[in-house]
Amino acid sequence: MLKSLFSLPASGHRTVGLDILRTIAILLVMISHSKIYLPQSIQKILEYIIIHISLISYSMYLINLSLVTFWILPLFRIQTDIINFFLFWGITIVISTILYKKLELPFLTFRDKILK
Repeated sequence: MLKSLFSLPASGHRTVGLDILRTIAILLVMISHSKIYLPQSIQKILEYIIIHISLISYSMYLINLSLVTFWILPLFRIQTDIINFFLFWGITIVISTILYKKLELPFLTFRDKILK
């Protein structure tokens, strides 16, 4: 199940899911900072993805394991790990974006007004 992809076994070795995510993150950063020619549209898409994930990262941290894994994914009752993997990240990114825009961003704006 999805939990087995992301949990750390008793031996302390990381599981495949964490390695896949780390590899994808490193690849995105390397491509966006490399001198390899990419069409402008692809560069803009990569830049948007990296910036968006960095903005919502705290919201992702708050909800990914507790809310998505233990409350939302069991509602779907899907037994295929790969579908659960993409469903997990899709739901996490959508909820994190909403949480960032509706809760975190207003507080950050309020903080900036107070500190001025």
